[in-house]
Amino acid sequence: MVPMHTRSATRPRHLFLLFALVGVSTVAVFLAFDAAWLRNDADASLATYEADLLAEKENLLRVLVDQVFQIIDFERVNALAAAGADAAAADRAARLRVAGLLRTLRTEHGGYFWVNEIIDYEGGDGYARRFVHPNLPETEGSLLSTATRDADGRLPYLTELEGMKRDGELLQVYKFKKPDVDELGLKMSYARLYRDFDWVVATGVYLDDVTAQVERKRAELDRGLRGQLALLGVFTFSTLAVALGALLLRARWSFARIAELAERDSLTGLFNRRAGLERLEAELARGARDGAGFSVLMADIDRFKLVNDARGHEAGDLALRATARVSQAELRAEDVAVRWGGEEFLFILPGADLAASRAVAERIRTRLASTKIGREGEPFSVTVSAGLASWRPGDSSRSLVRRADDALYRAKAAGRNRIEADTVN
Repeated sequence: MVPMHTRSATRPRHLFLLFALVGVSTVAVFLAFDAAWLRNDADASLATYEADLLAEKENLLRVLVDQVFQIIDFERVNALAAAGADAAAADRAARLRVAGLLRTLRTEHGGYFWVNEIIDYEGGDGYARRFVHPNLPETEGSLLSTATRDADGRLPYLTELEGMKRDGELLQVYKFKKPDVDELGLKMSYARLYRDFDWVVATGVYLDDVTAQVERKRAELDRGLRGQLALLGVFTFSTLAVALGALLLRARWSFARIAELAERDSLTGLFNRRAGLERLEAELARGARDGAGFSVLMADIDRFKLVNDARGHEAGDLALRATARVSQAELRAEDVAVRWGGEEFLFILPGADLAASRAVAERIRTRLASTKIGREGEPFSVTVSAGLASWRPGDSSRSLVRRADDALYRAKAAGRNRIEADTVN
């Protein structure tokens, strides 16, 4: 028979060992579960971050090609004025002039423009001629074939031709030779058909910087994940369920905060409202400090609900993207475009008075009204109404936006598809 004092001493030890075993098992299960949850959340945040970076690249390419189209139109007008009534001679001169310009133009990070001239829209060997290509100048004038395959075995020229015939534009990602080095790189390109010349005008960006930024973000998230798990383990072993619950809440809050801090609206690629407010506050501070004037433009898509009701929310998304794209094409580099909420957009125009702001607003309004939206079925157009307000000493972000918003409401009340300015200015 075991002595009484021995049994009394043994039972607590057994209970402690049992509690420790259950506690360790519980902690291990919770840590494994939470590690998987945190990893999934981190992967989702990383995917959103990468998608936002690619959306920025796409918006940039669309704006650049749009600017080339403006150059072509400008050169055609000048050439026609010089050639008199000979439109064919004017177009030949404009082609040569634009080709010379494109061979010298460079975009951010050494990017360039290239042009393929379509000869036969049915495809096949010699369906197009390489008209301009600064990265491969020795190939200019050579004929292209839709049967050509790239390094991954895909048919890029066939894909491009089908995109031009179907939509008049194409965004694609593929591998292509980098400038000045004998090395392939992952590249995003955007091409659009200039129908009058049968030109496929394109530009692209290599995605090395996106890859590097994503890897840095991945490393940052991994460090945060390891730190969270280490802290969670130490604290849980000391307080078990209570500490574990607190750390889980903290971890969820942390990753929710990461998502909240994303600056870009994922649909349009513009700054979101939070980021837009930060930039507006910065301009207000600069105005108060230096007396630097600026204006804001509040724009709203007219009868947007009817677009969603009649054509579906996908058409509404296309309308929002088109409004963002057209607006960015008319803004300067220092201007800030914000998706304010729903179908509302806010534009911050540093150094612009009401007259200059109205000119920008009118360009956006008229160009958007003539833009055809939609890739399937009947294309459609939308219009915007806008209100303008200029900064006055003592303005807050709320008062300045309210004045622009009041002007917007007057534009709506006056029949829509128009611009109204703050009457106080």
